Amino acid sequence: MNYRKLAPSVLVKLKDERLVARYVQAFMEILAIGTDGKVSTTQGFKLDIYLKILIHNIDLYEVSAADLKWGFLYKTLFRLKRCQRHDVEMFRLVLAAVARRYLRRPIRKYQILFLLHVAEGQFSGFRSFNVLGTRLLSKNWKYIRKHLGFQKFSSRFAQNESGF
Repeated sequence: MNYRKLAPSVLVKLKDERLVARYVQAFMEILAIGTDGKVSTTQGFKLDIYLKILIHNIDLYEVSAADLKWGFLYKTLFRLKRCQRHDVEMFRLVLAAVARRYLRRPIRKYQILFLLHVAEGQFSGFRSFNVLGTRLLSKNWKYIRKHLGFQKFSSRFAQNESGF
């Protein structure tokens, strides 16, 4: 998909624009630009609260993981402090640029096996779970052998082992 063509209003949906504008302004008040040009704050507690409020009032196109949204907002707000305007539209433009960059990255798919010794029925309700913004699938050995080429992998591994 060509994310470059999506408008900022499509990439960034604000549930309550006035609330978002108020917290963006509150953020700008606790952020400072140092003599070295770096943006910083000494009010980490407020920063964390403001981020949580913004996370729940913003929907990002194809991004739902809270930890990703937290990182995007953190980066956006620190960048926004360096801008001339600190209004909600500039906030949306900067956040859309951050989201667009993330969405344009190449998607890599890996298959990693984690051995987990539990009774068969204990994870039957979990089809997937997230770890640091990465979705992991829960599959049993029957599925792995049938769909993920495990037989081919194990036979190659056995051949390489006998070569030592």
